[in-house]
Amino acid sequence: MEFRAGKDLLKDTWNIRTWADMFARFGDLCAQTGDVIRYTVPNTYDRNRARWPNHPLWEVAVAEIVSDLSEMREGEDPTGVKSVIRE
Repeated sequence: MEFRAGKDLLKDTWNIRTWADMFARFGDLCAQTGDVIRYTVPNTYDRNRARWPNHPLWEVAVAEIVSDLSEMREGEDPTGVKSVIRE
């Protein structure tokens, strides 16, 4: 699996500006990405992708992200960071 995060997401949403910030919040960033974006198994009888089940590979990847990147998590919600930056 590959997650890509652009400058806007890193800087503006997660307030990641240094390698230390990246190391501290990378697990949170990946965990949220795994919750927001899904890799699914297409269902030819249902055209609504929201109802398609997650692919088993995706389930394994997200579980590994949560367990393997635990030391790189602060438990921080990016919406709080955005409001502090705005103020």
